[in-house]
Amino acid sequence: MSKKTKTEGVHPELELTIQDIGYRGRGVARDDARVIFVPGVIEGETVRARITHTHKRFADAELLEIVTPSPHRITPECPLALRASSDPDAPGFPCVGCAYQHVAYEEEVRLKQKQLQELLRRMAKLETVPFADPVGAPQPLGYRNKITLHGGTYQGQRVLGYVGANNHSVLDVPRCLLAHEAINARLAELRAEGETDHGSHGSTRMAPDGAGKKEKGWLQSLRRSATVTLRRTETDGVLDAVRGIKRLSGELTEKSAVGDLTVPASGFYQVNPAVADLLVKHVQGLIEASTCGHVLDLFCGVGVFGLVAGLAGKRVWGIDSDERAIHAAQQNAKARDLADVSFESGNVEECLDEMLTASPMEDTLIILDPPRSGLEQRICEALVAAAPCEVIYVSCAPDTLSRDLTRLALPSLPLKQVKLFDMFPRTACFETVVHMARP
Repeated sequence: MSKKTKTEGVHPELELTIQDIGYRGRGVARDDARVIFVPGVIEGETVRARITHTHKRFADAELLEIVTPSPHRITPECPLALRASSDPDAPGFPCVGCAYQHVAYEEEVRLKQKQLQELLRRMAKLETVPFADPVGAPQPLGYRNKITLHGGTYQGQRVLGYVGANNHSVLDVPRCLLAHEAINARLAELRAEGETDHGSHGSTRMAPDGAGKKEKGWLQSLRRSATVTLRRTETDGVLDAVRGIKRLSGELTEKSAVGDLTVPASGFYQVNPAVADLLVKHVQGLIEASTCGHVLDLFCGVGVFGLVAGLAGKRVWGIDSDERAIHAAQQNAKARDLADVSFESGNVEECLDEMLTASPMEDTLIILDPPRSGLEQRICEALVAAAPCEVIYVSCAPDTLSRDLTRLALPSLPLKQVKLFDMFPRTACFETVVHMARP
């Protein structure tokens, strides 16, 4: 439902009623038969918006004013978060990293659960799904153990932050509210290096030879194309790296639900340790309840799920293409004296046939934890042909998960449970654990 309020050239302004919030966090409204997407809104709100891009069947709009706010609307804690342009505190260049800074956290989790339900219904054609209650984060802010910032120039000043909505401009981010406070403290230290006491962009620090030559501050010395990564663990503190200058190298120790883990400093690990622990404990319960004696851990990373299975007395074969992660996984298994747990480096698609042939499918649980792109068609076909006893699919992308569940559909392997874990509060993303098992 919409009402036209004003027209300025080819950018009309409309009064819209937000009917839904789609995956990725944009509000869905309709103007006659056309769908209009508006960011920064909540289901049920009436807003004023301006069309920015028109496509054949839909249009994109920017939020101008909240006419009738939702009872779930809150003031964003981050000063860089998107606000209606009529808001006097609206940033001139908002950060697009957070999709839900304006929504009470309980409502954010409800919206994400609804999005997951709709994606499985629409894309996977699943009308009846055994959903469990979603799991929210203990801390919706200050949870990230890693951030990556980009160098750039904005309005003539050197900046360091996140890439904006136009995919090329960089927004200066002196402090990210999603990051652990220790990361923000280290970021502040780095940005202050070489700056004057007055905080100007020019440094008055003298050269070591005393010749009076000014040195550039840390921020000013970064290349425009620089990428800065800050990574924290409770054991190792905060490490920082600048691409091409200073690397994250070696291994770190992460505390987890299965004890201390060795992880590669520059490799993948979940960015929200608290929710990761809740997810691992959930998967642990599924593994321990399984009657299967064999486990194939595909895309195993540093081996968390394989370790859980090994500790439960299962025989485990894990595989991942990241050699650094596999080396860490092998160390983690050795530290727990798990002789029946094996981790190998390799491409899942290339090695899967051998793994499926070597393991008795009537006694095998397969754990899938692929990247955001999901499973290759070839992998799905091999799994369907093998018909394992049980599957646990851990996904960070509900759209590719929905696609893959269509490919994996087997009458002999029905869905037992689907559970959402809000691994990335305030952002548009979340994790899902799907359990499939023979009756």
